[in-house]
Amino acid sequence: SSNLSFYDHYFNNYLGEMDLGLDTNYPKNYWQNTFNTTWSNSFNRLSYNVGYTRIDADYEPDLGALNDSAENKFNFHSSVRLAPKTQVVFDYTYDWVNYIHNPSPSLNYYYNEGNIGISTVFTAKLTGTLQFDRKVALYKESDNYQQNSYIGEVAYRLSDRSDISF
Repeated sequence: SSNLSFYDHYFNNYLGEMDLGLDTNYPKNYWQNTFNTTWSNSFNRLSYNVGYTRIDADYEPDLGALNDSAENKFNFHSSVRLAPKTQVVFDYTYDWVNYIHNPSPSLNYYYNEGNIGISTVFTAKLTGTLQFDRKVALYKESDNYQQNSYIGEVAYRLSDRSDISF
């Protein structure tokens, strides 16, 4: 089965200036708009989705217009069922962030992030997940970095309305 979805979220955030000791006659704010589209498909033991997200942020000049940014994120997720209760999961994300006013040094960057893992159902109430995640961020004029993470989770379903996970 296939599914195509679209999502758009806009918000305007006013900052509590009295707490910051700022002039309250003119409220300071920034806005952010997030657009997302995803196409999903599944058949037999394979499922996947491909998505795109764009996040635009605009700050008032005295709040740091250098933070105005446009972020473009492409992602891919797939899973393959190995057995009735076990699946292998793979995720990949490419993210590119561009600061509109080009501060110096440039804060623009992009990153690649990959994740591979396995999840299983031990019993009707007990599940487990193991994952390895690698992220490589490359900055235009700053130090690059690499990050590796190992993730393990065990979840127990107490009832239809509550779960515990570690």
